[in-house]
Amino acid sequence: MSCAIARPAQLEDAPAIASIGRAAVPGTYEGVVTPTVVATVVDQLYTDEAVAASLAALAEEPNSRFVVAEVDREVVGFLHYDELGPEPELHRIYLRPDAIGSGVGTVLMEALHASLLPGAGYILLVVADNARAIAFYRRHGLVVRETIDAMPYYRAHMSVAIPSDAPPVSAHIMERHAP
Repeated sequence: MSCAIARPAQLEDAPAIASIGRAAVPGTYEGVVTPTVVATVVDQLYTDEAVAASLAALAEEPNSRFVVAEVDREVVGFLHYDELGPEPELHRIYLRPDAIGSGVGTVLMEALHASLLPGAGYILLVVADNARAIAFYRRHGLVVRETIDAMPYYRAHMSVAIPSDAPPVSAHIMERHAP
């Protein structure tokens, strides 16, 4: 894979972002959360229209970032960060399956970190069984702060109507303290 570049997401990136989400979410959470929860997340967050609405809303927020990574002018990954909740938060980072392990995730993380003020930190939620993601975030300076049930957190922080009978999913809140 050629070298990736990061840039702010544009409205016209919505279909590519949605496509990545529709592929990445099921692959990431298969066997960890119920198929109903996966389908709910995909149906509510990864339609072209839902992504376009998210991009439009975040474009109005000065402390929000929606960044895409491109290789050969093709979107291969994305990252969504904002400061709209109680703490600054990296909400999601997903890559096309063929981009995993190619350095694209690092390009996105470096773009985020370069855009933050010196000393700025943030949190993120990662499923406790996702060892690869945890190792990735640790390489980028994050540490586990606490372990919680992801389902109520996801409902509150990503505005997804997760079914109330969804079984608990252990997840870590990881945090970055800027160097």
